[in-house]
Amino acid sequence: KKPVVIQAGVHHKDTLRDMSFFWPEGSIHIFEPNPAIFEELKNHVRAWNFNMNLYPCALSDSTEKRPFYFDNQGINPKAGSLLQAADAWKWYYKESSVISIECQNLEEWAKAKSISSIDFLWLNTGGTELSILLSIPHLLSSIQLLVVETHFQEFRLGTGLYPHLKDFLDRSGFEEIKQWKTPNFQGFAIFSKKGLVKDSL
Repeated sequence: KKPVVIQAGVHHKDTLRDMSFFWPEGSIHIFEPNPAIFEELKNHVRAWNFNMNLYPCALSDSTEKRPFYFDNQGINPKAGSLLQAADAWKWYYKESSVISIECQNLEEWAKAKSISSIDFLWLNTGGTELSILLSIPHLLSSIQLLVVETHFQEFRLGTGLYPHLKDFLDRSGFEEIKQWKTPNFQGFAIFSKKGLVKDSL
């Protein structure tokens, strides 16, 4: 009833309202580095942000300043990333805007906030999902549910591909319980701690 929820990369604002109302006693932390989207979020949650904290930075594998690539006027203006577009996908990720943003390692951030465990982690970070997970060896074992964007091509240089992500999570005590995807393209997957879903039925 009082989960710690972390979401990085927020494209669907209504999910924030749903989580806030579903877990009124929870602690919800939202990371969004795109300045325009961050301002939208602040206005969107103003009426019900009693349990929600917004941070204008990106989750990453290290705490530092890094370039953030996006294109507010492009085909998908909400598709930003710390990774540059691969040559074959520069027609889609035009990246007309590059800004320097603060990046935060999740484990270091949690230690500073005196957070020792995470119940629900949602990563939609444009290809860096796997590198983020690899950088939180102590927190990883505390996660009960994980939602991740999945990638089946190297759209951006250094994208963590789905087979590597799934192999890592399998070895780390998670199991995939649902996936939505466009074949050979992208999707989303839900992973749970092994046995969690079965034990709750």
